Amino acid sequence: MLREKLWESHQLKKDLTKESDIEDIVQKYCLDEYDEETFFENLDTEKNEDIEKNDSEDESAFPSSMNGISQFVSNKEDPYIQDDYDSDVENDIILPEDNMIALGKVDGNFCNLEFYCYNEKSDNLYCHHDILLPSFPLALAWLNYDPSENVPGNLVALGTMEPDIEIWDIDIMDSVAPVYVLEGTKTSKKKKKKKVSKKGHTDAVLDLDWNSLKGNILASASADFTIGLWDLSSCSLASSITHHEEKVQTLSWHPFESQFLASGSYDHTAKIVDCRAPDDSHKSWNLGGEVERVIWNIHDPFYMLASTDSGMVHCVDIRSSEIVFQWSSHKSATSGLSLSNSIPGCLITSGDKVVKVWDIRSNKPNLIMEKKLSIGDIGCTSASPDSGFIFAAGGEREMKILRINRNKSVRECFLSTDTVSTNESDIEDNVEVSAGNMDDEEESEALFLTES
Repeated sequence: MLREKLWESHQLKKDLTKESDIEDIVQKYCLDEYDEETFFENLDTEKNEDIEKNDSEDESAFPSSMNGISQFVSNKEDPYIQDDYDSDVENDIILPEDNMIALGKVDGNFCNLEFYCYNEKSDNLYCHHDILLPSFPLALAWLNYDPSENVPGNLVALGTMEPDIEIWDIDIMDSVAPVYVLEGTKTSKKKKKKKVSKKGHTDAVLDLDWNSLKGNILASASADFTIGLWDLSSCSLASSITHHEEKVQTLSWHPFESQFLASGSYDHTAKIVDCRAPDDSHKSWNLGGEVERVIWNIHDPFYMLASTDSGMVHCVDIRSSEIVFQWSSHKSATSGLSLSNSIPGCLITSGDKVVKVWDIRSNKPNLIMEKKLSIGDIGCTSASPDSGFIFAAGGEREMKILRINRNKSVRECFLSTDTVSTNESDIEDNVEVSAGNMDDEEESEALFLTES
């Protein structure tokens, strides 16, 4: 009985709570006037008042007109606006202390001509811009002769699997076509014989070298067994040299005598020719293997160095028919051969996926440093024109900068103790510098490069 009374009391309290809630809702929404006509009129009035109130608040927060908001002519004058730092714009600017490196790259069916920027002070290497190529790149040569301008330009000559030679302007980014083309002659693919064309080459261009002493002259080596001498002022072939019996793979102008041109061929010979009378004045040395590279000793210009596919390096005196000295630099082909521009006797060779530094002073080659690079087979090396201890090496996967003075043995050999700074002595033995923005595309073949 007591339990029933308690339950009734609880139920009564619950019922009273429901009734009070209902009364509150009725009063709040005026439901007792719902059936009268004035209910909807009052409801519309309240709604309009709320809308007007909100509009007035919006107008106070946001002016109806934009006049007066922009008080500065440009963002630079507004102290509250700071332009975002754009590193890409900064990277486009070439500083006087920067070096540009031109590099031909193959990635599957795609071919690129890439231009890298290297700053020695900051030790920074990055790709500045690139150009899509229609054909496989084989040779590059920098030149500053521009026939359309009265001032020096910044150009690069490109040799490909085609007989044409393309001249590209390095200063033009996103270029779609070369500024000049030295046209060759396309022939049907039959058994290869020596072919001389008055118009140009008839096969792939394997090497190029610009005559810096006679700015309008460019030399080209071709798979058609010939050497072409081009007059850039008219973009025409001035002369064709036919001394070699096989493909001409490499050539180099003398650094001080503009008429002398050295060349190397698959016919196992290295030759020097006086281009003023090529048929009457030339000299030849049989090196016992296909010649990979020929270079002049800029510190002793009577001497020429040549490397072969057997790994041998030969030094010849152009005043004599005998080889001065020779040695085996690598087990396989010595594809890279570069002399320092300011350090006498400092020679870089590459082969077997390895670069080596030699001291060839006193005609006695002495191995100073050996370094295996993680770039695959090395296609070539090139010396910096500004620093005697900086070289570039291009391989199957990427290109790297070599700062050989970071090696203790190199410093001890080529620098006297009083010229070695404390900072140089403390440098770790890490001679390689890679591009900071390289990605998976760097698995492509970096075949040939040159520095301007």
